[in-house]
This record gives sequence, C-alpha cells and structure tokens, in this order.
Amino acid sequence: GRLAGLVVVSDPIKDGAAEAIRQLHAEGIQVVMLTGDSRTTAANVARRLSIDRFEAEVLPDEKLAVIKRLQSEGRVVAMAGDGINDAPALAAAAVGIAMGTG
Repeated sequence: GRLAGLVVVSDPIKDGAAEAIRQLHAEGIQVVMLTGDSRTTAANVARRLSIDRFEAEVLPDEKLAVIKRLQSEGRVVAMAGDGINDAPALAAAAVGIAMGTG
C-alpha cells in the first residue's frame, strides 16, 4: 500500500511563446488554442499566455471540424500543429504551419 514511484510528463511552454502571442494580439489577431490536453492544463496555459480562447480534449478529427467552423464564420484561419494527426486541419487552414518537436 505504499507509493513506490511517480512519473511526471511535462511539455513546458516554449521560450518566446508569450512574446509571439503578444505580437499577434498587437496585430489584432485572435489566438485560439485547440489541444488534446485536459481542460485544467489548457486553461492554465491559456491564462499564462493570454490566449483568447481555447478548446481542450480535442481529437485530431475534431480540430479539422473547428477549423471549418471558424472558416464558416468568415474567419481567415492559420493553424500551427506538430503532429501527423494535425495534417488534415493544417491542410484546411488558409495558412498551415507544421512544427518540429524541438
């Protein structure tokens, strides 16, 4: 009945992320974060980075649906993604930014 170990997985906020979002805001661009992370984690990251809106626990195919929904509202959408699962949403966005994991 004793704790034998603990494993912690973390994906820290990248250096420069807050400044990049600040610059987007200065240009009048709304920042929306779509993430597969939990609502608690997403809310914390959104607050720390001053992200305008977030959707948490989003599956890859749901990201595509959100991109299409934003476009149907008349928005021009750019998306940054880091996985092969993001490919459909990246392709649907007006601007798709594929990032490495480094």
